[in-house]
Amino acid sequence: MWRSCGIVIATSALLAIQSPNNNGVVEAAAPQSRGLNNNINSITLDLFQQVLTSELDHQSYEDAMTSYELEADFMYQSIAQNAVDANIAGLQQSAFVICHSNADLSGYERKNEVEDDLHIKVNTLYNGPTQSCFSASLSYTTLRTFADADEEEDEADEFISMQPMTSYMKMRAGTVKHVEENVGAEEMHKKLVFDMCPGAVHRDVNMEEFGLDLLDRIQERDDVTGRSLVASHSFPWTSDRMQSHLKSYTGRKLSAAHHARVRKWKGVMDRGLNAEHKCADMFDELEVESDGHRDTLAFTLGHGRARNAASATSSDCVLSLVAAIAAQPEVCSVESVPMMKPMNDIAQWITQSGVQNSRPFWDSGLTGADQIIQVSDSGLDTNHCSFWDSSPGELRDGTHQPTRRKVVKYEPYQDDSDYSNGHGTHVVGSIIGHKAKDGVNESSGFIDGMAKDAKVSFFDIGSGTACCFVPGESTLFSGGYSAGAKFHSASWGAQTSSYNSNARGFDNFAYNNKDFLPFVAAGNSGGGNALGTVGAPATAKNIISVGASESDGRDLYGGSDGLNYLAYFSSRGPTSDGRRKPDIVSPGHAILSAKSVPSQSGECEPDNASQLPSAGGSSSYAVSYKSGTSMATPVASGTAALVRQYFTEGYYPNGIKGAGTAIANPSASLIKAVMLNGAQSLIGKSGSQGGAISSVAYYDEHQGFGRIQLSTSLPLEGTNDFVMEANEKVSISQGGEDSYTYQIGECSSMDELSIMLVWTDPAGSSGCAKCLINDLDLTAELDGSTYYPNGGSSADTLNNAERIRLPVTPGDSVSVTVTGTNLATSSQEYALVVTGCFGGGFPTRSPTKSPSPTISPAPTPAPTGAPAELVTTFSDNNGSQGNMFDIKALQDLTVTEMDVNTSASGSVSVTVYTKSGTYSGFENDDSEWSNSTPILSTSVASQGSGNPTPLPAFDGVAVASGATQAFFVLVQNIRYTNGSTVGTLFVENSHMQFFEGIGRSGSFGSAIYSPRVWNGAIRYTLESVTPAPVTPAPVTPAPVTSSPGLQDALDKIEQAMAILEAL
Repeated sequence: MWRSCGIVIATSALLAIQSPNNNGVVEAAAPQSRGLNNNINSITLDLFQQVLTSELDHQSYEDAMTSYELEADFMYQSIAQNAVDANIAGLQQSAFVICHSNADLSGYERKNEVEDDLHIKVNTLYNGPTQSCFSASLSYTTLRTFADADEEEDEADEFISMQPMTSYMKMRAGTVKHVEENVGAEEMHKKLVFDMCPGAVHRDVNMEEFGLDLLDRIQERDDVTGRSLVASHSFPWTSDRMQSHLKSYTGRKLSAAHHARVRKWKGVMDRGLNAEHKCADMFDELEVESDGHRDTLAFTLGHGRARNAASATSSDCVLSLVAAIAAQPEVCSVESVPMMKPMNDIAQWITQSGVQNSRPFWDSGLTGADQIIQVSDSGLDTNHCSFWDSSPGELRDGTHQPTRRKVVKYEPYQDDSDYSNGHGTHVVGSIIGHKAKDGVNESSGFIDGMAKDAKVSFFDIGSGTACCFVPGESTLFSGGYSAGAKFHSASWGAQTSSYNSNARGFDNFAYNNKDFLPFVAAGNSGGGNALGTVGAPATAKNIISVGASESDGRDLYGGSDGLNYLAYFSSRGPTSDGRRKPDIVSPGHAILSAKSVPSQSGECEPDNASQLPSAGGSSSYAVSYKSGTSMATPVASGTAALVRQYFTEGYYPNGIKGAGTAIANPSASLIKAVMLNGAQSLIGKSGSQGGAISSVAYYDEHQGFGRIQLSTSLPLEGTNDFVMEANEKVSISQGGEDSYTYQIGECSSMDELSIMLVWTDPAGSSGCAKCLINDLDLTAELDGSTYYPNGGSSADTLNNAERIRLPVTPGDSVSVTVTGTNLATSSQEYALVVTGCFGGGFPTRSPTKSPSPTISPAPTPAPTGAPAELVTTFSDNNGSQGNMFDIKALQDLTVTEMDVNTSASGSVSVTVYTKSGTYSGFENDDSEWSNSTPILSTSVASQGSGNPTPLPAFDGVAVASGATQAFFVLVQNIRYTNGSTVGTLFVENSHMQFFEGIGRSGSFGSAIYSPRVWNGAIRYTLESVTPAPVTPAPVTPAPVTSSPGLQDALDKIEQAMAILEAL
């Protein structure tokens, strides 16, 4: 049924005050006039911001609402007018977001209903438990039919809402800022990537030719005035038609900031595409990249020339091009892609056993034989003795040469060499280096790689000393994959924690080639324990993101703390959509490996260990130290080659070569599950560089699942005696439940059952605000209690890697369940790896219904006095002057410090109150809050919106296990996030739970805004405490719910005050 669900949008004017209902669908007044979008359910701004990040996120909430509504209304009129003008109503397509809100259906079923009802193809942007959202191309005819259809035709349509994809909605968040901050540098390589909407470009159209046609369209000018047609007609905020539309606009009052933004775009256009120079130099250097995709194009703009207003160093030219791309009806997304930057004998034993000089997997014949790893980096000095093949016939033109000693393919995407002491040579040495001083006969070397008998397919993304020029994923990966590579090692990335086009490309290739596993450096921006610093493409889902731990022995700098500590620089999670990163860590601080010497052939390491340098030292030999997650990543990818060899040569399940059944082509999910399942926790974060040692925890944003260690990942005869069950390529459908049962026996090398679920998820959309598409859930049941993964007390709805670690004793019976909770595809394959002491053969998988979950047992206490941290979020979308919220301790702890989020500049005043028990019922009773005395009252230096502003330590607030403690944090221009329900659990770890609270416009007695999520970090120590008595909540009558109109008015006062405070 083509049916309304409570909204009708007027085409001649915007609606009056609106408020979203439970489905995120806008409820509105009746239309002033009938138009195209009558009877079409609209999508609220709040819902859209849950789906995609965009340039709307950088406007105040009120301005974003105005932009969102005004441009959507304008676009509906333009769609109708364009159809009349062109007389091609059935052919012309426009970009739309479509949501389906039937909570009784799976994402896959919602997608099918949308496609069947509208007769279109869509791309999944968001798949949540109650609704799914998609991108699509819709014709005027489809819209007209949808708006006019009989209400009794199809009940499914009452759940469908849609919104035109406006220019601001298409621009990914941070695009404008990135262009303005980086485009002027000649050394910066500029690139814009944009996605076509599904069905917008016919399958027979050559994408490169389409890109060239698009360029012609963008550069077209008016024959009479000579003005850019993009500026005067296509881009809404500078078009003549919008100016006419504004004259009759009677909706929201346009703010001064909104007018300034429109003036800015006009200036950009006048100095860019509309200028006399026409940005000619930028277009002359521009190249179109399609990478064989039907849905993605890139404009590579080159470097430009400094102070040349017509080149790619002009932010006006690049921004006007961004606007022009966003104005094209076929386009659904556009972003400015940052230029990627580059980010072992000791590492060998650390990753194999953690025991000094013990390399049991090499000793058992697992050295990487017959494995190929693809590497993309600055270049490779193939004449270094670690890779040298002195036989004639070496080619560096992309030819596959499988019989060469080490390098089976060299793809010269930029050039075919490395620079002196180059990054790429060092990286490859850590993976597959194996000394052969004459280029023929191999011998053991001090700097041999983790998989010393493996080979490499190399993709050169360096140009001289500059790196890294990265193409689309098909160009990047296909050559190595065709040469037999099952891994890719990428020691480069960008300083953005978002899920961008690079991350999506990695996921897309891995999803379409499920035996291919990329490893990506997490980044080197974690100094000061900075969270949210992991850099794309390490934000992808179907990869292993690698952080850096310390090394050992001579590979330790003075002041370093050893192999059980995280390197101070290693980037931290979470990603911008809240997923856990890095996945694992491996040694990356002071790694000794191959040093390129381009002028020599056969350059090599010394013969004696005494001639090797110590960390930070140099050598006359062809070895060098480098530090970074760039160095940790090849250590991890080389180790993965040993895991794959374990399966291909029949070591599974007993750890004896050939004793088991060989798995000819193990899935990437299986390899990933093995490595994450056996990872071991570090002790802490390094105190080097003048910092203090601090603790880490399993599943945190510092180390992820821990440091890789093969001896706890794979059974190996003579090394350990635990058992492993590996299930791979298991398909599950929506609502399916697969059960596995394990009877615990006795062994000496493991006292826990470790369970790891991994699946290769469909690629998300660039800028996704929730990037997981298919949600599987892992639970384990022991003695009537249900355990959840990744240290949580409920299902993980964000990550596609889930681990449960259970302390067990002989005689225990553990039931494990995998559930297909919410799928956007018809089915999903997964890998499940279980290690522990269980016997009597391997458990049989049997699809059954699992028992109802019960309350999880209390977490295992952490060491007394250990410092820890819980971060809520710093992704704000609202603000005022304060927050009240509750926490609940899951262990005895003492809160000592906090970070806050404020948009103020310079020095800001801070006041913090606390009380035992909940704040609810005591919102305005200051006598119950620390006897009206704050625990902190001071001024601090603001770090700006979205960044942690640290507060000084205060007298510890003791909270006993199971107790609730309330906090009232008053901060000038505090920033927080709109919540879902007051009192809802928002985030937790094994020590503490944090609940959604309220916003305040000032101190006690001020206006209340709810629900609101405080943005910040809470630091605490774990120790025994004697809590203060809990103040009982006052007895009150049943709560009276305020009317939606009153709450809407309060919210608008809050927004207005925030705008005034910002001015």
